Amino acid sequence: MNDAARKDRFHVPQSITWKLSNGDMNERFRLSGDYVRSYIPEVQDILNAGIDFFFYAGDQDLVCPFTLVKETALRTVWNEGDPLLGTKTAKFRKCAGRGESTYKKISSPSSPNYAKYIRAGHLTYARIFGAGHMVNEKKPAEAKHMFESWIFNRGLFQECDPGP
Repeated sequence: MNDAARKDRFHVPQSITWKLSNGDMNERFRLSGDYVRSYIPEVQDILNAGIDFFFYAGDQDLVCPFTLVKETALRTVWNEGDPLLGTKTAKFRKCAGRGESTYKKISSPSSPNYAKYIRAGHLTYARIFGAGHMVNEKKPAEAKHMFESWIFNRGLFQECDPGP
């Protein structure tokens, strides 16, 4: 990374020296409070307050893989009741355990079946196909459709079927 020709190619000033690790920069980042941590307790508070929450991820995201986002949704526990399984937490987990072939599809006129989701009570998780970390950059029409549906017509997001 410190090669002069490479710096020229990427318009990096020659005075900049790349280091594999920068303790000073890492410390400033850590002290800013913007670091990786679990937000499950805050999500649980939101769900327990009766507010809908939407986890989503692109299936080509290398920063926050959809499998990690789905696992975060599965680890979230909230108190919303379900007449069949006792809690919506149990229903969400049972629906997820049935596999993605049972998830419901999200489609728009210009992009059929661009995502799949599961919803139980106030919690929804969606996987957007062909999208990376910034879903709105790689799939702008689909992101717009999904968010507008979520905000203005949440009824499109139906409860999952936990099966037998």
